[in-house]
This record gives sequence, C-alpha cells and structure tokens, in this order.
Amino acid sequence: MPTRRQRRLIRLLVGWSLAVVVGLAAVGALTGTHWFVLTLLGALVAIQRTTALYASPPWRRGIRVLVLAGISVFVVVVTVEVWRTATELFARGL
Repeated sequence: MPTRRQRRLIRLLVGWSLAVVVGLAAVGALTGTHWFVLTLLGALVAIQRTTALYASPPWRRGIRVLVLAGISVFVVVVTVEVWRTATELFARGL
C-alpha cells in the first residue's frame, strides 16, 4: 500500500507531465524530445521538493535508479541533437 508521500509524489509527477503536454501543445512545440526534457526537469524538482531533510525512506532509494536512467537518456538525447545540428551545419558549409 503506497504511503501518503508516495501518492503525493506520483500526483506531482503525473500532474507536471500533463501540464507539460498541454503547455507544449498550446504553443505548438509538442515533440517527444521537448516533452522528455521538461518532464525530466519537473521530476527532478518534484523529487527534490518532496525529499525529507534528515531521513530517507527505503522506497526513495528506488527513485535514484529512475533519476540515473532519466539523466542517461537525457545525455543521449542531447548528444543526438548536437550531432544532428553539427551535421546539418557542416553539410551546408557553415
């Protein structure tokens, strides 16, 4: 059974993710990359804001794996975008 803090964190993450989708769709910039980056940033903020100061419940340790996976995917996404941009610039001759 999830605790009150677990439910609060899940509500924050789901709410933020939906707000990102609505906001990006409203400005016409809804892409997978934009959604992922903004959702990851929101998740990092939500996790940080809901962390207890002096105690770490056992279920919070599992979040570290998700954060590391998210940051790893972020690095891959940034690398692909930089590579694509650099390739386009060099193909046009700068």
